[in-house]
Amino acid sequence: MNVVFIAGNTMPTQKAHGVHVAKLCEAFAAAGATAALWYPAPHGIPASTARAIFEFYGIADDTFGVRPFGVPDVMRLEPRLGRLFPYLFALYSHALGARVAPLARRGCADLYFTTDIDVAYWLTLTGAPTMWECHRVPRRLGRLELRQMFHSR
Repeated sequence: MNVVFIAGNTMPTQKAHGVHVAKLCEAFAAAGATAALWYPAPHGIPASTARAIFEFYGIADDTFGVRPFGVPDVMRLEPRLGRLFPYLFALYSHALGARVAPLARRGCADLYFTTDIDVAYWLTLTGAPTMWECHRVPRRLGRLELRQMFHSR
C-alpha cells in the first residue's frame, strides 16, 4: 500500500503536531506501507531535507519519502495584518489544499492522509482516496466542507 501524509505545516517544527506527523509516517512505514510525507515549503525559505526531518524527530534515514511543495510565505505578514491575519490564514489554508490536490491527482497513492480539513476537502473534490483525522470540530466554512466530504466517495 502506498500512503501519502499531507501536512498543513512546514517540517520540521517545534510544535507537537510535527511529532505526530513524523511518527505517523514512521508507523505507516513500519506497518509495511510505502509512506511519504508531503509538506508546504514557503517560497524563499529553503525546504528541509529528508535527512533534517529524520534527524530532528529521531527517525532512521530513508524510513519514508519526503516531498516539499512550494507555497506563498504568509506567516511573515502576521505582524503587519494583526486581527486580519486569521482571515488571510483561512485563505492560505484553502490555497494549500488547492495547490496539493492536482499533485495528488497526478500521484498514484492508495491513500492520502491529512489532519487539515481544507486539504481533505480539496482531495475529495478530485476523487483522491482520502482519510482525514479530525483534531478539532470545524466551524462555519469547515462544516460546509464536512457535508461535501461526507457525500463524496
